[in-house]
Amino acid sequence: MVIHEAEGAWVTDIHGNRYLDGMSGLWCVNAGYGRKELAEAAYKQLNTMPYYPLTQSHVPAIQLAEKLNEWLGGDYVIFFSNSGSEANEAAFKIAKTISCAKKGESTRTKFISRYRSYHGNTAAALAATGQAQRKYKYEPLGQGFIHVAPPDMYRHPEDQDTLASAAAIDQAMTWELSETIAGVIMEPIITGGGILMPPKGYLKKVKDICEAHGALLIVDEVICGFGRTGKRFGFYA
Repeated sequence: MVIHEAEGAWVTDIHGNRYLDGMSGLWCVNAGYGRKELAEAAYKQLNTMPYYPLTQSHVPAIQLAEKLNEWLGGDYVIFFSNSGSEANEAAFKIAKTISCAKKGESTRTKFISRYRSYHGNTAAALAATGQAQRKYKYEPLGQGFIHVAPPDMYRHPEDQDTLASAAAIDQAMTWELSETIAGVIMEPIITGGGILMPPKGYLKKVKDICEAHGALLIVDEVICGFGRTGKRFGFYA
């Protein structure tokens, strides 16, 4: 299928056939196709300044950082990347750096992830991904990524009461030794691996587990964030 044009939630191929795009491109056109105001804003910025590296700052980056802080309800340091894969790679580096610089714990080099999750196509992001079919041809990838079973309310509805899927993270961190774990990375809702919804209270439980083990929680909002769940971010949903 060769797509020729798109408008709203619909795409049209070169033969004039129209299709409803239920995935919004590759999850990223959640504002819809053919939005005139977005094209005009991009055109205006391209005329003013199309690009400048973030070794220095610039006004649009500052404005976006302020908007993100408004949405998050805090005063956070915002670091921009070019893609979701790079954002997760940066998150791994930051987690290790914080462990070393602030805690003096150079042994914290591992990350807990979940099977069926997707975190990107670069080396470490792919190693964190829990979908074997995406990465077996390129292994061995980066070391230090431990995978546990994800929540699966369809097959294990009892998880709503037991939160056993969260306990699996606690157990893995204990068995791998807490002092070696830099962080846990997860999508609020596992998307490309089957739209696996967590039970109520799951994210809060995982956050508490991370704090108990002295590890950081990395929430991968590349697909779930910015209104795609009906909330500003997936961890609110």
